Amino acid sequence: CHGVTLPVAPGVRCDPEDARLCYKAMMETLDTEIGRLLDYLPDDTAVILLGDNGTPRQVVVPPFDPLRAKFTVYEGGVNVPMILSLPGLTATGVERSELVNASDLFATVLDLAGAKVPPDLETDSRSLVPILQGTAKGRAYVFTEMAAPSQPGYRKAVRGTRYKLIRTPNASPENIELFDLVDDPFENIDLYDDAQPNLTPEQQEAFDDLQELFDLLDGHDQS
Repeated sequence: CHGVTLPVAPGVRCDPEDARLCYKAMMETLDTEIGRLLDYLPDDTAVILLGDNGTPRQVVVPPFDPLRAKFTVYEGGVNVPMILSLPGLTATGVERSELVNASDLFATVLDLAGAKVPPDLETDSRSLVPILQGTAKGRAYVFTEMAAPSQPGYRKAVRGTRYKLIRTPNASPENIELFDLVDDPFENIDLYDDAQPNLTPEQQEAFDDLQELFDLLDGHDQS
C-alpha cells in the first residue's frame, strides 16, 4: 500500500481520521488477494514477499514513533518484513534474524533457478539460499540512505547486528546518532552526544568500525 489516501470507493477517498482503519482494511485486502493467488499456484512454487518500506507515519501506533517510520532511515522506515516460502529450504512458522538486503533477491532468484550471477557483472547481491541451508551467515552490515547526497535532507545509516550509526552530513553542524539495537530496538536513546561524545570502550569500537564503513562507501582513503 503506497499510502492511506487511496480511493476506498469510486470518487471517495479515505477520511484522514479513519486512516488506520483504512490501512488495516488495505492489509486485509492484500492478505486475501495474495491468498487467492497462492491457491492457484503449484505447491512447489517459490514465493517471496517483501515490504518496500516502513509503515506510513499517520497510522503508526506506540511503541513505534511516527517520526521514525516511512521516509526515514530509522528501523521503523527500513527494517521491513520478508516472507519466504521456498520448497525444501524453509519451514512453516520459523523466524530468522540474519541481516539481509533487498538487493540479495537478485542472486537468490538466480540461485533458485539453477543459474549464477554473471562473473563480469558487478553486484553486491548475495544469495539467501546458503543461509537457509545453514552453510553461510547473513551480512555483517547493511547500508541505507535517503534522498540524494546533494539534497539538504540526505541521511545515511549503517548497522551491524547490534549497533547502528546514522549521519546527516548536510546538516550544520552534522548530526550523528548511535543506537544499541539490542537494548534499544526502537532507537529512543542516542548514545552519541554531538557536543561531547562519551562512549564506553565497546560503543567507541562499534562507532569507529561503522564510521570506517561509511568512509569506505564514500571512497575515502583508509591508508
